[in-house]
Amino acid sequence: MNESYTVDKAPGVSGMGRDSFASPDAIPANGLRYAVALPFYQKHGIYIEDAGKPIHVKGGAHELTIDEKWSTTQTIPVGGGGGSEDWRSTIKSVLGIVVKTAENALREKYPLLPDDAISGLLGFGASGADSVSKQEKVSFSVSDKVKIVPLAGKTILARPVYFKVKSVSDEWVKEAGGDLKLVRRSVVSDVVVKMGWILECPDAKGGMRLARQMPSEPREGVEYDYKADTLLDIPTPPDPEVDEYAPPTGPPDRMDVSSGENHVRWRFTGPQESTVKSLGGGLRAGRGFGKDYFTEISVQCPPPKYQGDSRTYESYRFDYRIEGTSPDFGNWDWEERSAGTISFTNGMRTIDPWESDPKTMAQHRGIPADGGEYKYDLRFHVYVDGAVAADPKLHVNIIPVT
Repeated sequence: MNESYTVDKAPGVSGMGRDSFASPDAIPANGLRYAVALPFYQKHGIYIEDAGKPIHVKGGAHELTIDEKWSTTQTIPVGGGGGSEDWRSTIKSVLGIVVKTAENALREKYPLLPDDAISGLLGFGASGADSVSKQEKVSFSVSDKVKIVPLAGKTILARPVYFKVKSVSDEWVKEAGGDLKLVRRSVVSDVVVKMGWILECPDAKGGMRLARQMPSEPREGVEYDYKADTLLDIPTPPDPEVDEYAPPTGPPDRMDVSSGENHVRWRFTGPQESTVKSLGGGLRAGRGFGKDYFTEISVQCPPPKYQGDSRTYESYRFDYRIEGTSPDFGNWDWEERSAGTISFTNGMRTIDPWESDPKTMAQHRGIPADGGEYKYDLRFHVYVDGAVAADPKLHVNIIPVT
């Protein structure tokens, strides 16, 4: 899923703000657009991706180098009609709330740790947005030569990794009277905020915890795992002992893709355990003189306990759009009127001029992930002419919300 959609092209939007907010209600009424990440991504947006083969270190000193590097891809948010640096404003807003959410979770788990220890556990801060490059492909470029020495009986797994943050956000403006206005929806970003090493060692439960570096003045009674020739800038449990683990490997939404044809060509993306079905019938013309067409789908996501990952969601929404059609003469808003966002459960309802519900979206509400199958008759206001238009193709993207 890498689409984003503009739903309002009205003049007077002066630019993008860079502050971070947990909900649209919290943004200031200053005329600026703000990217607000969906709660699921606020909580689970941080993850790591391997940048090379892990190294098992045991015994004497070992210099950390990579024999084979693996590059990674980024999704940079684009569009929106603003300035050339809008993409970085989006990332600053998103990364700020993701880091704050992660730090709050660590603070709740370890209330006595000082602020520097909390940020050290995370491995990077909100300022990481400044180092994001506007490239589709990024290669591992950490060249520092680091030597580590595992302590007696310890085995260290050294992993070269990319620290990444993925999010889906909406852009909002709060007008002078306090009313919220949705400007763009479902803006996807997936970027590298840092690259470096994760050092792990086995824990008592059979998992892999973060390894602890022995300081120059070790504390009595604290278990340490390795010594290094420098203080490493990596996530590491502080002193005294804290049980902590590396961020999850792989993006939080674990997207899968399927495509096919059932009287209409279709392409669906969503979490691996989700299901979207085209119910057949193709595009059906509506009544009257309008250019309304309909096609029916069903969506289904299992409850959290059946989602197969610790990063679970309780609700979701889906974006849809149709391509391979032509605008009617003089109807130049056809593209916006052939796409929408569904965040409610009671089937089709008319919300002009696009099929979305900014109220439920602003409240971060969605379709419950309860295993239920929900059916929708999607509406498209398009001009379909077989002589000049390609066969229409339906795109549906399921997006975790909370």
